[in-house]
Formats: sequence, structure tokens, C-alpha cells
Amino acid sequence: MSWRLREEKRLGTKSDRVESQQRRGSVARRGFEPLTSSLKGIRSREAVWRVVHARTDTAASQRGWLAALRDPLLAPAMKAVHGAPERKWTVADLALEAAVSRSLLDSRFRHVLGLSPIGYVNEWRMRVAQELLANTDVTVSAIASRVGYDSDEAFSRAFRRAHGQPPSVWRRRSIAAS
Repeated sequence: MSWRLREEKRLGTKSDRVESQQRRGSVARRGFEPLTSSLKGIRSREAVWRVVHARTDTAASQRGWLAALRDPLLAPAMKAVHGAPERKWTVADLALEAAVSRSLLDSRFRHVLGLSPIGYVNEWRMRVAQELLANTDVTVSAIASRVGYDSDEAFSRAFRRAHGQPPSVWRRRSIAAS
């Protein structure tokens, strides 16, 4: 066990000590409330950072959305899709964004995400559509256009295929549930 781990085990982390002192009132009396709330936020961000950047040799860590975001071949293509879901993406366009061949990009998408590149584009579009339906008053027609569909009918069919119900019904149920 390293000396740092022994010290953390013995003393706790710095934010644990500050929280302990705050509970006892010593820090709060000195006006350090903003500092302690900042430390809590830092600790939360650090935990998320550790999960996102965890490097292990397990197969699970090499697959999935977080692994894809870390992947130097997939990340540029995913960033492009996230930035412009309305664009008429082709595998060639995505391969150009990632600066790799179409076959390599397709292979990597399937290995890491279990989806083809266009399958990922369609899934991302449905996530964006879901978010817009749940949190805005934008019309279904406008959402269809924002996520790359030429017609409301095509969007409605794709949404129904992905979610088992048309977008307008999904929206009403989402609003009723919240």
C-alpha cells in the first residue's frame, strides 16, 4: 500500500476532513461555506472524471458509449453527429470526419458500440428527438426537421419503431408522467 493510500485511510480525504469540520461548526464559523460547497462539487466532478477516464483491461471497459467517446477513431465521428444530427450522414462522411476508411470505421463502431455508424446516427437522432419532445413545446414537424427527417411521416415511423408509439403520444405520456 502506498504512503498516500495509508494517509488517506488514516486521515480521510481533504474534502472529508473539511465536511467533518463543518459538521462540528469550526469551518462554518470562519466563513468557509463557499469553499466547502466548491469542494463537494470538485469531488463530484472528480468521481465522474475517474469513471470516464478509467483504464482497465476488462472487455466491458473497451465497449460502450464512454469507451467510444475515448476512442480516437470514433470520437471525431461521434462529435460530428452530435453537432449536426440534422445532416444527411453517410458512412463516407463519418469516415472523412474521423480520417479513416469506411470499413475501419464500420468495424470499430460495431465492435465498441454494437451498432453500424448509421445505426448510431439514427439512435442519436431519436435521443435528441426524445429530449426535445420531453422538454420543449417545439412541434413534431420542427423536431423532425431538426433531427434530419424530410417528412413528419418518416420521422413518426422511425420514432414509433424506436419507442413503440408515435412522437405525439410519447410526448403526452412523458408530460403526464412528470
